[in-house]
Amino acid sequence: MSTKIKLSESIGLQLKELRTQYKIKAKDIADYVGKSPAYISKLEKGQIQQISKKELVKITNYITESEDGYYIFCEKIASIAEPKELEQETFLLNFDLMERKVPINDELIEEIKKRMESCKITVEDLIAYINQNEDLGPNFLKEHKINPQDVEKNVWYPYQEADITERSRNFILLEYKKEKLEKFINGEIHKCEYMFPYAVIHHLLKIYYKEKGKTIDDDLIKKCEDEAEQILLKHKCYSLSVQARFSAQSSTEEEYKKLLSSFDIDNMEYVSQILHHIHFLSSYDVEYINKKLKIIVDNFNSDASFSLAFMATPLLNIKELQTSLKKEFLNDVIKLVERYTELAKTNENIERY
Repeated sequence: MSTKIKLSESIGLQLKELRTQYKIKAKDIADYVGKSPAYISKLEKGQIQQISKKELVKITNYITESEDGYYIFCEKIASIAEPKELEQETFLLNFDLMERKVPINDELIEEIKKRMESCKITVEDLIAYINQNEDLGPNFLKEHKINPQDVEKNVWYPYQEADITERSRNFILLEYKKEKLEKFINGEIHKCEYMFPYAVIHHLLKIYYKEKGKTIDDDLIKKCEDEAEQILLKHKCYSLSVQARFSAQSSTEEEYKKLLSSFDIDNMEYVSQILHHIHFLSSYDVEYINKKLKIIVDNFNSDASFSLAFMATPLLNIKELQTSLKKEFLNDVIKLVERYTELAKTNENIERY
């Protein structure tokens, strides 16, 4: 079962905007993926109902000239999506819960270790329990004629609920290795997909309620889902859908900030400071600043990770240099870029930094 992505007019429009942002011609994309220009046009108009993830990765990576093109595109879509879309659209669900990395703090690790000790369960047994995929029920795969051998593990897939409404839903077959949980509780993993700690806590909660004599049914599963989400939220670990939902429910910015992790709050502050400095400089000579900003934007469009790494070069130690020496420093940097530009033309096997 290959991963398919359902397309819409909105998603197609975002794909077109990404292409125009990076100044890539539709014909060039078509040639690269072995399709006609008309096919790319239909994609961007949402006239093609679905596309394989593999092909969309190929297209978005080509557009951005980056191995992270697909994630750049998903972030673009997720930033304007409604909470329900993040929870129901399969490709956004995979990006949000399985591909996007969230920071893990020591307090969350300690809580999981304590819950494991309280339940008296080993790493091996907990992983085995998670991999049973109990929430799907014993007959789910058979009822929906799904061969587990054809399904890639740890990937969300859509399916139609067999009722009069024919609701479209998503399912996932989890398969984790005990080594991952061992590294997690030993503090060796500092960021991972949201689904992993969620699955661990969700199953620990089920074990807890089983010991209390509760029967595992749909109501208890939903209760454990909600509690797992709240536990992760307490530790500032959340999915984009949770973040979007709570953002919509927050009446003030301060209320919303209380939900955010220290990483997110710091990020907002750094972005705010950068914008403040840009606005301040623009007030003196907006034409000059626009020229510089255009170069920065072009650099980010070309290779965002490398551009950010270059901009993050520490300059604090040379802040006391005379203006003439600072100009000399910038000229040396320009010469260095020119030198490596020539190397880029002759080196056919450039490794990623």
